[in-house]
Amino acid sequence: MEKINNMVRKFINSVAILLVSTFLVPLIIAIFFVWLLKQVFNIDLQKEGTKVKDKLEKDLAAEKELIRKEKKSAEKEKKIVDKE
Repeated sequence: MEKINNMVRKFINSVAILLVSTFLVPLIIAIFFVWLLKQVFNIDLQKEGTKVKDKLEKDLAAEKELIRKEKKSAEKEKKIVDKE
């Protein structure tokens, strides 16, 4: 029975070490580097993210407008061809 308990305990310890080394440590390092970048370059990442989001939304709206115009043009051409 003690052998099984030791085996289970070792397994749990191994899983805990695996989780810490593959998830927590990289996450903490990433958070540290983001903080360091903010400190060194004095950047506000939320404002930068908002700028990118706004640009993407503007580009998407322009793309939708272009598609709408192309559809209209195709419909007009189809009507012209149908009349002939």
